[in-house]
Amino acid sequence: TTFVMSNTATRGWKWIANTDAVGAGSMSLTVDGRLYTDQYINATKFVHRSGGEISSDGTTMRFTF
Repeated sequence: TTFVMSNTATRGWKWIANTDAVGAGSMSLTVDGRLYTDQYINATKFVHRSGGEISSDGTTMRFTF
């Protein structure tokens, strides 16, 4: 799926519950690629665009740069 919108700073996506205030929410993604979460991100590996990575086997975090 592809979503196209202008690159206006106020554009993006926001995930909220129907009972949340306008300024609340669980996650948002801005049009310039910034991801914000209210709590946790559960992933086994993060790759940094400059080449480093953060990975975990569930008990140990490994940072490689």
